[in-house]
Amino acid sequence: MDDVENQRLYKEESAKGDAGWGPKGRMTTYAGTGIGLVREVKSAEEIVKGVVTEARGILEGKENKKEQQKINQCHLQKAKNK
Repeated sequence: MDDVENQRLYKEESAKGDAGWGPKGRMTTYAGTGIGLVREVKSAEEIVKGVVTEARGILEGKENKKEQQKINQCHLQKAKNK
C-alpha cells in the first residue's frame, strides 16, 4: 500500500472516533511506555538471523562481540543481495 492510500485509510478511521481503535479498527495502538525504547526498525528476517547467529555463538562458546558483529553484518549483507 502506498503512502497516499495509507493516509486516506487513516483519515477515514480517525473520523470514526473510538470505533477506529481495537481489533477491528485501523488506528495505531502503541504498546505502553516501551514505545520510546524503539531505536531501529528491522525486518523479521533480520531479527531472526541475528538471533540465530547470536545463539550459535553462545552455544559454540564464541563470546567475542566483534566476531559476532562481523557474522551479523555478513548475514545482513547476504539478505540485502537476495
